[in-house]
Amino acid sequence: MRPWFSYLLTGLLLFFLIQDGCCEEKKILISSDMQIDYAESLFRNKDYDTAIIEYKRFLHFFPESRRLDQVKFNIALCLFEQKKYMEAAEAFNDIILKNPDSPHIGEAYFCQAHAFMNLGNMGYAEIVLQNYLKLAGDTKTKDRIYADLARLHLAKVKAFNPDSLTLAKEYLSKISPSGTHAKEAEKTMDLIQEAKKAPHKNPRAAGFFSIIPGAGFLYCERYQDALVTFLLNTGL
Repeated sequence: MRPWFSYLLTGLLLFFLIQDGCCEEKKILISSDMQIDYAESLFRNKDYDTAIIEYKRFLHFFPESRRLDQVKFNIALCLFEQKKYMEAAEAFNDIILKNPDSPHIGEAYFCQAHAFMNLGNMGYAEIVLQNYLKLAGDTKTKDRIYADLARLHLAKVKAFNPDSLTLAKEYLSKISPSGTHAKEAEKTMDLIQEAKKAPHKNPRAAGFFSIIPGAGFLYCERYQDALVTFLLNTGL
């Protein structure tokens, strides 16, 4: 072999080895943890559009991950936060139907119901809550469902639905005495009764009611409006 040819061959080999080394250095390896951490940082910063893109990228590159349920739930939350309530309701419904064992199944029911409430579709919202009530086994979850059902029917009262106030009271009465929502539910029911007994134009009663959200309506004998305003403001 001629010396010049040997040098040329060696040079070519070195060139390709260097190129391969450069290519190796340019590779960027992203783990599933890195990808989801980035998506969640976008979510925390309320960059929901980009967060959805990165969550979907996670689903594409890590289809076997144990965190798929969390990612799908987070995508639905992004849609909810963007006020894309119909898309959010569909995304939560997908979780409910396809992932019944998901650790996020309970929140998916509540969020789907709230999405329908925000759309003004109280009928669908009630169906979702009633379906979850049939599955709920613990008192805490049932109390939360009863509170949401009460809030839903209070919203119907504002739409002049005559039976909704009665139904709201029924759900309030089902909340367990030791539950998280019990104090506000009891306070509301007591407030209604006290307001009805209060003397007309009693300055003392007026002063008392003025510090309670919605109680001004009670003093004016607008009991249904008062109940609605009170519960929606106190976040039962």
